[in-house]
Amino acid sequence: SEGCTWVCDVREKEVLVSVVDGAERTATVSGPPEQVLLWLWGRAGDEAVTFDGDPEVISEFRARLVECTR
Repeated sequence: SEGCTWVCDVREKEVLVSVVDGAERTATVSGPPEQVLLWLWGRAGDEAVTFDGDPEVISEFRARLVECTR
């Protein structure tokens, strides 16, 4: 998406999303914008995107997304 990066800060009762370049990252989910959006909504499998960093962080992030989008 034109080189933009969104940072998600997942907390106990909220998720904060901001556009920040150069931010420190624990884990990343990347890919073509359409595929990332589909993955975020659970409409594309893990093979549609690329993961980097701590797999536990990505797993927890995905679990929170599932919880929030029921």
